[in-house]
Amino acid sequence: MDSRRKGFTLVELMIVVVLVGLLATMAYPNYVTTREKALDKEAISGLMLIRNSERQFFSRLESFYPTPIGTQGCATFINGNLSLALNANFWAYSVTTTSATAFTARAVRGGRTWSITNAVGDPTCAGTCL
Repeated sequence: MDSRRKGFTLVELMIVVVLVGLLATMAYPNYVTTREKALDKEAISGLMLIRNSERQFFSRLESFYPTPIGTQGCATFINGNLSLALNANFWAYSVTTTSATAFTARAVRGGRTWSITNAVGDPTCAGTCL
């Protein structure tokens, strides 16, 4: 009879654990960078939605939201008044009107601030953007 045991030795298991740890260490920075880029795209998309909704709001009331001139920093009010469904889990959105014909929308998170105006163009980033 063969008295050898079947299974893995402790050394083999330790080698596997070390290899998995090395692979995870190499993959984590790429994961973080990819996640941050995706969150930046979420902010850009949200700001573009705000601008398009502001244009519709202006076409109905001949003034940008919020009226009267001021700042609205609550995503619930922005969503309700502009008929949006912004996800405010990662970004703090705000809309500021400087006159009846001009607004600036911002998305703030950590060291990043994305902003967009009623003028034509893409959102711009201030801070550490990827």
